[in-house]
Amino acid sequence: MKNFTWMLVTVVVGILLVGSTTFADIPTDGLQIWLRADRGVIEENGIVVRWVDQSGEKNDAVSDSGSAPYLQANTIANQPAVVFDGSATYLCVSHKNELNVENGCSIFVVYEYSKGFRLAQKLDNSNGITEKAWFLAPQNGLAVGGTYYRQGDLYVDSFPQVQCSVYDKKMQEIKLYRDGLLVATINDVRQQVPNKSDLYIGKRNHPSLSEGHLDGFIAEFILHDRALSENERQAIDDYLTAKYGL
Repeated sequence: MKNFTWMLVTVVVGILLVGSTTFADIPTDGLQIWLRADRGVIEENGIVVRWVDQSGEKNDAVSDSGSAPYLQANTIANQPAVVFDGSATYLCVSHKNELNVENGCSIFVVYEYSKGFRLAQKLDNSNGITEKAWFLAPQNGLAVGGTYYRQGDLYVDSFPQVQCSVYDKKMQEIKLYRDGLLVATINDVRQQVPNKSDLYIGKRNHPSLSEGHLDGFIAEFILHDRALSENERQAIDDYLTAKYGL
């Protein structure tokens, strides 16, 4: 009986450790948003009404009437993802000062796209190429203060991938990674001027012009309000590439 009890405790502890490794790999210092489609997606009538932030900062992404994406199971490596239709669907995270990136940031997105030119943007009624904005493009990553990669597409369409962007304010540079590998470095990056707009996921909020709606899915979205160290960045990239088989 003692041997059986010890074996049972060992198995349970092992399961708990395995279940917690994904959290252990995510640094909590500066973590502002952690959206993962395998946790915290609240649906009503088959559509996503709230994607609950796992960072502890309560930066949930919510949908408006008629704008809601949907959750699809088994999109990549048997993991679920939130699907955007390329014409009307998006999610919105309410403004907080910490969602500006004037002091640096690190953003990871697991996604696939077929068209559209925004994964996310923070500045309303703007094309995003301005000192007050930052945005993520599915083709070429992070733009800060009007500075972005202009030499072609870094991320291919119709394939799942991990996009990582690390903006170091002190170095005035953005490093862009695909599936854990460095693919580009942008120098002389202008500092973002903070704004009070909400953060939109799946489009830019510019009703009078094209909004660049994402046609594709997002399985995970992680945002830190600082430039992570190389070891921290590698740990998150390793977690994501392993989880999604990339």
